[in-house]
Amino acid sequence: MNIVPTSVLDKEKIDCFFIKHWGSLEMVISSGTFQCNELDGFAVLNESEQIIGLITYIFHAEICEIISLDSLVEKYGIGSSLIDKVEQIAQKRSISQIKVITTNDNLHALSFYQKRGYQIVEVLVNAVEQARKSKPEIPFTTENGIPIRDEIVLQKSLGVDQVLKGDIKYVMNDNSLTAEVFLLLVNGVWQGDYNETLTHIALQKTMNITAWQNDRLVGCVRILTDGYFFGTISEILVLPEFQKMRIGKQLMELAWEASPTSLFLGAQPGKEPFFEKLDYTKGIQSYQKKKERRK
Repeated sequence: MNIVPTSVLDKEKIDCFFIKHWGSLEMVISSGTFQCNELDGFAVLNESEQIIGLITYIFHAEICEIISLDSLVEKYGIGSSLIDKVEQIAQKRSISQIKVITTNDNLHALSFYQKRGYQIVEVLVNAVEQARKSKPEIPFTTENGIPIRDEIVLQKSLGVDQVLKGDIKYVMNDNSLTAEVFLLLVNGVWQGDYNETLTHIALQKTMNITAWQNDRLVGCVRILTDGYFFGTISEILVLPEFQKMRIGKQLMELAWEASPTSLFLGAQPGKEPFFEKLDYTKGIQSYQKKKERRK
């Protein structure tokens, strides 16, 4: 699925999309009046580079708000993929709540959001009447006769679990970590030719604890675990210029806190003192058999 930031698209294409599907560029709801073509967002493009899905959002002080969401092709996961992108951005910015406002007539949206973990937290009775004062073209009823009058606020907790140490932010079980960002870290430690698709698959199979300085990934520990008996550290990476800032130690401590009972790892020759200082002891002999990396 080709998902791109709206910032890379031609402005006229975005304007035409909103005018065709919303009647204007302006969105009037209880949280404010927004020019949708000026908001941050993501779009899904088909093979002809036409927009078939689009989401816009805005950050308030402690919450992210979805302003618009359109999917022109149903049952292909377009809407879900766009929501996932925005939720990942919010998590990366340490925002733990995301909300969306829809109207009482939009039964499809109410079902869609609730299936994805959003909960109705507020009903603003007759709120659409106030919106019509600024945007008179808002219809009074739907084609099937439902009066359009109330706003319904749905909200979801993103479960951001973070630790701040100085200017380094550690994120537990970082589901927002993308293969593209992770490979920037990997190539900063070990230069190589890595497959982004296979890296994405690998990241989905591990618990990832990350270290960030501002928006830059500077360290990561990945844990394979059965969720009950044991965990195995797949790898721990810290950018060379950050390796004397105790980031590796902090990542290992967080990995221990997140592991079920025992935590295993394979130490590279010369790295034993680092792990021994963290109270790891040498266990049974390990064996390995290598094969060529899949391209």
